[in-house]
Amino acid sequence: MLTAKTVLAYVMSPCLLPLHLILLSIGNRFKRSSADLSGADLRGSIFLTQAQINAAKGSLNTKLPPALIHPPHWFASSP
Repeated sequence: MLTAKTVLAYVMSPCLLPLHLILLSIGNRFKRSSADLSGADLRGSIFLTQAQINAAKGSLNTKLPPALIHPPHWFASSP
């Protein structure tokens, strides 16, 4: 399962791949699996889309960039 820690490792890892290829890879993994972003701080994320957030699991404790909103299914999973 793709977790917030894995996403941050992708985004923050120093590598030679262009950033858009890394984000495309992350996006494809979001489509194939239910990423669990519960409690992650994604406020500094770039190129994160609402569609990716909608496909992921999360909670109201997940911090999102200002342009994105918590999907309704995250409200049901919050304690």
